[in-house]
Amino acid sequence: MQLFLVRHGESEWNAQHLFQGQHHSRLTVKGKQQAKRVAKWIAQRCQPDLLLSSDLRRAVETAQLIGKMVHLKPRYTKLMRERALGNLEGKTTRGKQTEQDHYLEAGKGYLPVNAERLAAIKQRARKVIAIILKSKKHCVVLVGHEAINSFLANALLRRRLQTISQNHTQVHWFKLNAKGKVEKYKLTVSVK
Repeated sequence: MQLFLVRHGESEWNAQHLFQGQHHSRLTVKGKQQAKRVAKWIAQRCQPDLLLSSDLRRAVETAQLIGKMVHLKPRYTKLMRERALGNLEGKTTRGKQTEQDHYLEAGKGYLPVNAERLAAIKQRARKVIAIILKSKKHCVVLVGHEAINSFLANALLRRRLQTISQNHTQVHWFKLNAKGKVEKYKLTVSVK
């Protein structure tokens, strides 16, 4: 199985430098262009037979553009959502000694009020992996967000959590054997 983990295109809130978490935000014109480029790039490498996406608007729009290019209707799931960031959602990612700064500086050691715990994201990632392995598909595209995609990549590689940055529409690519073990992989592939 080939597996493509795609981060959604640039959203309006990304362009405004706002924490999104599980807030719905539409793609910008640039985000739509990014999604079309990644769709073409994937179509040149395989014919997807499963396209699974987060149900958040920015990922939905990205998945729809990919689906149109590869002639496949996306399926949506809450399991692929971004990490809920609680009271940080809607606040600027730029600031001066605000709660946002503490979150950015402390990384996984700081939990904003009402934010999703890392263990919950890890559990969602495991469920997604179980779904794709059970599907027995040959070419799978997952459209998600930086946090869930990072957790998915770490789980596939069977390693402790490491932050794996992923810019908009960058791809993590995996080749899995029949037992779901990674044979080859390439992280943060930039699509041009």
